[in-house]
Amino acid sequence: MAAQKRVFSVGLIGENPNDSDALVALLKQRYAGRFTFTYLGKHRTGDQLNNPKMLRVIRQEFDAKQPQLIVYIRDLDALASSNLNWRERHDEFAKIKSIVGEEALFLLHIYQFEALILADIDAFNRQYGVSYPFKGDPTMVENPKKKLISATDKSKANRQYHPNHSAEIAAQLDYAKLLQKCNYFREFDTEFAAKLPN
Repeated sequence: MAAQKRVFSVGLIGENPNDSDALVALLKQRYAGRFTFTYLGKHRTGDQLNNPKMLRVIRQEFDAKQPQLIVYIRDLDALASSNLNWRERHDEFAKIKSIVGEEALFLLHIYQFEALILADIDAFNRQYGVSYPFKGDPTMVENPKKKLISATDKSKANRQYHPNHSAEIAAQLDYAKLLQKCNYFREFDTEFAAKLPN
């Protein structure tokens, strides 16, 4: 009897469980059945990911779960032109790689995850019963999260956007639009696809 083939395992380390869950919802649209997800340090948020205690937790969970690929998810919290924020985030990723090795990808949202929602504003408008008229480059918007919250102040659906809704909305987004409008996400998608076994 042939040995059962191990399903490709992807470990997620995110600054917020909402962002990790949203990425799972997105990638399942395009790559369902080709991998499984596991979370490392799921209940830690933001800058907690960068302290020595948290790095020890990540090392322990990585050793226990042994994912074949790590995806580190972080918001830049600035425009791409912010060299300081860029350097800080990449220094964080270097620390993660020192623990998990070279099989790691960095998904750095510019400005925040919500840029991906702006990339398919029609899906957002349908979900919340609003008509937010966004056009342009979603990665050039400062604090998109705040803009989406304001856009749903008077939602016909009586529902205001909250980051807790990220995964629900991500499942409705048009993946092709995200690739077209967000260069950083297109680059990540290309790298992720290349890592998956055929």
